[in-house]
Amino acid sequence: MKTNKKSNSVFIVPTLVSNQAMVNAPENYSYRLIDVNGRVIESGRGVLGTNNIEMSNKSAGLYFIELIGVTSKEIKRIIKQ
Repeated sequence: MKTNKKSNSVFIVPTLVSNQAMVNAPENYSYRLIDVNGRVIESGRGVLGTNNIEMSNKSAGLYFIELIGVTSKEIKRIIKQ
């Protein structure tokens, strides 16, 4: 597995969210949403293209999202307002 290969990177827009985190993915992927204490609070799968992860039911604060595709693996920060 290649990590953070630029041409196949998965990314989140925006980093600052209130209701949804938008993931733009170049391939199908799985994800884990992790709180600041390292607990996995949600996991799921997404498909090629734009996907939304519901954040409205989460408390305000800092989260990490681990995105795992066939050719890439990335961890990004999300700040929930």
